[in-house]
Amino acid sequence: MEQHSLSLELTTHCQQNCLHCFARTDSTGFTHMPYSLALEAMDEGLAMGFERLHLTGGEIFLYPRLFDVIDEAQKRGYGSVFINTNGHLIDSEAAERLAERSNVEISLSLNGGEKHHDAIRGAGAYRAARRGLEKALEKEIPVHVFTVADRNNLEQIPRFADDLFKKHPKICDITFIQLRSGPEGEERKLSPEDYVSLVRMTALMVMGGYAVNILENPLSTALALKMGFSHLPPSLPISREGRILIFADGTIGDNHSSDRRFGPYEPGNLAGIYNSSRFAAVRTEGQEICACCPHIEDCRKGGLMKPSDQAHNTEPYDIPFCRKTMDLL
Repeated sequence: MEQHSLSLELTTHCQQNCLHCFARTDSTGFTHMPYSLALEAMDEGLAMGFERLHLTGGEIFLYPRLFDVIDEAQKRGYGSVFINTNGHLIDSEAAERLAERSNVEISLSLNGGEKHHDAIRGAGAYRAARRGLEKALEKEIPVHVFTVADRNNLEQIPRFADDLFKKHPKICDITFIQLRSGPEGEERKLSPEDYVSLVRMTALMVMGGYAVNILENPLSTALALKMGFSHLPPSLPISREGRILIFADGTIGDNHSSDRRFGPYEPGNLAGIYNSSRFAAVRTEGQEICACCPHIEDCRKGGLMKPSDQAHNTEPYDIPFCRKTMDLL
């Protein structure tokens, strides 16, 4: 059963300027979350029953008191801490400090081979990420590799995954992420045909014994079931019960990639926002569109309870991406 997760965007600072990064789409500056706010939020989250702390950025290792936050989370009783990073700042010392703390896992971003990764993230980014990956694995830190899938790397994904698992068999898994709208990502977004290919190749890799999955997109589950691939790990909705996020500027959201905000965090108001009808409504918004869709039964079987995120869509934009994709089967 999935643990309820409190997410904190500790910083918006980052040493990279990735072409597709949603975190910089509307950024007007960079900030760190006040340490006192992080502690208050952790207290309230724990009282609400959250068991897992998710720390993200920006680049999380640029947050000055990252290890203090981890220590305080564990003192308070959080069962696990999950950290998103690009890996560049994981040197021997950082890896050692992570390894000294129990129940800490990381996701590390690798967008394919060196040429593609550096085209997205800048020269030298691939080698820096691989060094961080190696340092983390040397200390037996659980590492999940996150790979954004786009039109330029789609065909490379099976070989990339095979090479990575052969070189680093201790990796927990590779998670594929559908590219969404970003500052410079529109031309690289997956078409409906591309997305079907991604789901099919992921399912076939699972059949071949590879630990791969698709992140937070139940359209993949609906497609896989329609194609007869019932073994593909289910992909949960990005906005779902048991999750809430506080951004570095102190505002509250339902997930990191959304521009929805539910007001500023103030001590004592997290539970009220989480339990509000407005917050719950994001999990079902747009369901009226589904009512007249011929694929509604197949989508519901896959856990897709509302139309796909419009940030994944391609022209024509007036037809939901999920409808265009399911129409292909």
